[in-house]
Amino acid sequence: MSQDVSNSIQTQLVRSFGGAETIAAQYPQYAAGITAAAKASFLAGDQWAYLAGIAAVLLGAVLVFFFFPKHAAEEAMLARFQAEDALSSELPPASPQTAVSGFAPSPSNPGRPSPP
Repeated sequence: MSQDVSNSIQTQLVRSFGGAETIAAQYPQYAAGITAAAKASFLAGDQWAYLAGIAAVLLGAVLVFFFFPKHAAEEAMLARFQAEDALSSELPPASPQTAVSGFAPSPSNPGRPSPP
């Protein structure tokens, strides 16, 4: 039977189960074998998909366990962020010209900015 199946038919069988059903309709004498092979291929493929999904979940769990901060470290990091925010809010606000140009007006010439 496999000698009678051309390379183009084999390629179409690999592509999809629907393609296998189309080929089986074109070659009714081989329909049972073509459909059985397509089903077996599909079921083998779903096992690989399940395995890949399980591997991805396990890899994600390992990454989270080792690279995300532990609870105490996260609390310390949040406290540090809050302290930094509190310090930056105590600084005087920048003038509109400083905020736009990055330069403060020169005291000797108020219209001309001086470099920082």
